[in-house]
Amino acid sequence: MIDPIEAAVVHVADLIVNSLRLGTSGTRWVPCLEDSAWCLTGLETAQLPGLVDTTIAATEDVITAFLDT
Repeated sequence: MIDPIEAAVVHVADLIVNSLRLGTSGTRWVPCLEDSAWCLTGLETAQLPGLVDTTIAATEDVITAFLDT
């Protein structure tokens, strides 16, 4: 059985990486955020800049790890 909170976190994370063009869900546009998913995560909008910064930093670390010679 799928945990609703885990599904909500994945949904929000998917939107973040899509909006940063770090991933795609197969569509040209960033999908709409489900309000109920956002509420389930317990996140505040003020936390978004930090989440975006962390996502970008983690992506750069992974790229460096794989491409650094």
